[in-house]
Amino acid sequence: MTVARTTTEVLQDHLAKRLAHNIEGDIRDNYADDIIILSSFGTFRGHEGVELSAHKLEEALADATFHYNRTLIEGAYGFLEWSGLASSS
Repeated sequence: MTVARTTTEVLQDHLAKRLAHNIEGDIRDNYADDIIILSSFGTFRGHEGVELSAHKLEEALADATFHYNRTLIEGAYGFLEWSGLASSS
C-alpha cells in the first residue's frame, strides 16, 4: 500500500537525499516516471533524465556547498531557489 505524501514531505525528502548524495533513492521515492525537467542544462525526461540531470549538475559543481535559499509550496507544486559554491581547486 502506497501512502500519499504531501508536497512538503516530498520536497523535504528530496533535499535530504540529495544532501546525502542518495540520487537513486531520491529518484525512486520522489519522482514520477513521466517527470519532465526543464533547466539551463536542457530538457530531461523520466527517471533516466533525472539521473542525467544530476550528473550534469555534479560535473558543473563538483564538491560544491549548496544552500537552499527559498522554498515555496502551493498545492501539488514546489519551488526551490538554491545556490552552490564550488570549492577552489
